[in-house]
Amino acid sequence: MISSTTNSKIKQVRALQTQRRAREAEHLFVLEGQRLLEEVLRAGVPAQLVLHTGRLNPAGRSVVNRLARAGAIVEEVSEPVMNACSATEHNPGLLAVVAQPQLKPPADVALALVLDGIAEPGNLGALLRTAEAAGVQAVWLAPGSVDAFNPKVVRAAAGAHLRLPVIGATWEQIIAALQGCRLWRAAAGSGQAYTAVDWRGRCGLLLSGETRGFDARGVKLAAGTVHVPMASAVESLNVAVAAGVILLEAARQRRA
Repeated sequence: MISSTTNSKIKQVRALQTQRRAREAEHLFVLEGQRLLEEVLRAGVPAQLVLHTGRLNPAGRSVVNRLARAGAIVEEVSEPVMNACSATEHNPGLLAVVAQPQLKPPADVALALVLDGIAEPGNLGALLRTAEAAGVQAVWLAPGSVDAFNPKVVRAAAGAHLRLPVIGATWEQIIAALQGCRLWRAAAGSGQAYTAVDWRGRCGLLLSGETRGFDARGVKLAAGTVHVPMASAVESLNVAVAAGVILLEAARQRRA
């Protein structure tokens, strides 16, 4: 059992949990809890390292054994060490270090999401989870967004990282990748109602953080503006909620 936080494996996990530069340099990230590790197994993504405490239930032990058979190094750690490694207030007793997926978007993306300056990790995670549920084929993160592999993003995304291409890119790269894809910029009270837009064909949604606003290049890239009609006393929706409303309407139209 590892009982010291000076152990090299523990230092690596702690760096990945707290430092964006460590995640970017090693191309690794950490997933915590039995449910997310089950998603790792379902996605067929190999885990490099698994840490667990002695309080695993039978289902948790099964997950650890399956990850070990797939090639992961497995280490039991003390509760204080797991507390030091966990990014949650109450550690789940189980985590894994996994390579950041390098998923490629389709050549001609049918439904895209472009995020400009999303700074709140919980919002970005919720956006990724919603995008996957709505059938978005790829998400582009413009400069100024929070790290997609931040622990809070990973928790809120509920496994979306393992299946959905999430691409950090410059505006020039985004513009090149989405040639021929009609993007709609969401803004409070401006443009067409989201239900009046034809979301069939190659299209996408462009969203920005609530306080920062859109980069001028994003505004230029958009074919038009859409909004979610609301009661007069409400100024705007949380960005993740607005995305859910609009993207699920796009999914409904595309199914129909």
